[in-house]
Amino acid sequence: MTITSGDTVAIELAGAKITLPAATVADLWLDRVKGPRPPGVIPKIGSRGLYGIVAGLTAGVDGGPDMIVEVLDYAPKKMNHADAKKYAESVGGQLMTRRTAPLCFGNLPDLFKKEWHWLEPQCEGGADYAWVQGFDDGSQLSGRKDCEYGVRPVRLVDPSMIR
Repeated sequence: MTITSGDTVAIELAGAKITLPAATVADLWLDRVKGPRPPGVIPKIGSRGLYGIVAGLTAGVDGGPDMIVEVLDYAPKKMNHADAKKYAESVGGQLMTRRTAPLCFGNLPDLFKKEWHWLEPQCEGGADYAWVQGFDDGSQLSGRKDCEYGVRPVRLVDPSMIR
C-alpha cells in the first residue's frame, strides 16, 4: 500500500488507485472518529425542506419519533377520497391527518386554498365517509368519500434525516 499526499491523497493498494481531495479524506476521517452525527436542527416553518414546505413538527404515533411535516404540491384537480389517496401515494406522500391538518392550517394558512381538503382517516362508524378539513376556518367534519375536495398531500420526515 502506498499513500501520497498534498492537495490530494492518492492511495494505491493491490494495483488499484484512488485519488481524493485531501479535505474529503479529512472530513471522512473526522466523521469516522466522531461517530454518527446528531440529528440536525428542525428547519424553519415555511422554509423548503427535503420534499416540500416545512409546516412544523408533529408528535410521534404509538411511541414513534416526532416527525417533520412537509407540505407537497396540490393535486391538479379536486378528487374523491380514493383517488386522493392514490394521488398522495403517487407523489411519495400521504393525505393530511386530523393531527397534521390543524398544524398546516395554523402555521401555513396562506399555502392552502380556502376550501375543504381530504384527510386520511375514515370516519368511525361510516365506511362511506372520511374526514375533511376546511382551510377557511379550520373546522373538521365528515365528507362523503364520493365527493370531490382539494388534495394537498404531506410527507412526514424523520428529523434524523436532516443533517
